[in-house]
Amino acid sequence: MRIVHQGEVLPGFVGVLPEAELRQLLAKLGLSSAYETGLDAIERAIAGNNPDHATVLFESLLMQYPERPELTLKAAKFFLTLDQIVRAESLLARIQTEDREYSPQAQALKQLIRFKHEVQHSGKSELEQSYTQACQYALNQEYEKALDLFLKIVSQNPQYKDDGARKAMVALFKLLGHEHPVTKEYRQRLMLQLY
Repeated sequence: MRIVHQGEVLPGFVGVLPEAELRQLLAKLGLSSAYETGLDAIERAIAGNNPDHATVLFESLLMQYPERPELTLKAAKFFLTLDQIVRAESLLARIQTEDREYSPQAQALKQLIRFKHEVQHSGKSELEQSYTQACQYALNQEYEKALDLFLKIVSQNPQYKDDGARKAMVALFKLLGHEHPVTKEYRQRLMLQLY
C-alpha cells in the first residue's frame, strides 16, 4: 500500500495493518485524523487546567464518534474527576460487558464511582475509616497507598464489606493494567495473604 500526501509518495506497507499500527504509521508520517486531533486538543485543555473547554471538546467528539469505547472511557474518567458522577455512569453504561478489551476498564471506573460513594458515607469504626481512606487514596490516584491499606483490611477482616477490600484491589489492578509494576507487586502480595 502506497501513501500519498500532498502529491508526495511516502513509505507504505504490505498487506493489512491493525488499526493501532496503522495509526502509529500515520503518526510517524505526521498525518493525523480529525479524531486524533480532537483527542490532542482535549489533552491540551486538560493540561492547561481548562476543564470547561475540555468538556465542550469531549461532548463534540463523543457526538462525532459514539462507537469509540476508548473515547467513552477517557470521557468517563474525565467527568469522574469533575465529580460529574451521573454523566460518567451514563457513558460507562455504553460499554458492553461482552467487550473483552474495554469492559474491564469500565468495571474499574465503576469501582471508582463506588469509592466516591464510600467516601461520602463513611462510618465511624476504625475499619470503616481505613476503608474510606483507601478509597480516597484510589480517587487521588495514590494507588500504592490505596492498595497497601486495602491489603491491611484483607489481612484484618477478609469478609469486611462482603470481601470489599479484595474486590477493590482487583478493580485497581484492572484500572492500572495487568503489566503495571504496582499491579504485579500487589497481586503477588494479595495472593500470599489469601493463601
